[in-house]
Amino acid sequence: MHFYTCTGCVAEKAECEHRSRIKAAVAKMSVRSVRHTCKARVPLYRPGDAVFVKTANDMNAPEDDFCIAWFSGVFVAQKGRLALAHVADGTECEDGVRTFVANGSGVVKVPLSRVKPRPGAPASDVSQCRWCAAMTAIGQKCGRDPHYTPPGDCQAAQRAKAA
Repeated sequence: MHFYTCTGCVAEKAECEHRSRIKAAVAKMSVRSVRHTCKARVPLYRPGDAVFVKTANDMNAPEDDFCIAWFSGVFVAQKGRLALAHVADGTECEDGVRTFVANGSGVVKVPLSRVKPRPGAPASDVSQCRWCAAMTAIGQKCGRDPHYTPPGDCQAAQRAKAA
């Protein structure tokens, strides 16, 4: 039986009391997958956590330069079984042989199985601007129009005011 809510939880592979109660309740109903609410769910990664991401170095590279390697990045969000992570342009892979070439913003979407924690690295702030949805902490440009955007709604304006 597959529990969708448990994907990306710390206790996903361990035995959970909540999951065992649900499993016992639907035991004879021929149910194959369950989506439920769980107050005990603790995500594996939180937005801003430093992670390693296994992804392609350059999608437009010729065959001899193309490789899939572990690059350091920042976890942004989890969407089902997929993780969104930001890898900065020019980041070297773990072995230092190849560099990452970003297509667009540098946010990659990979399965959770291709993300692992990066111990010892500090967490980052990846909060989004309420006005333009840019994450300025990871280098995305704010789309604020100073003549139209209310300053209280713009993350870049608030940071400039605080500095």
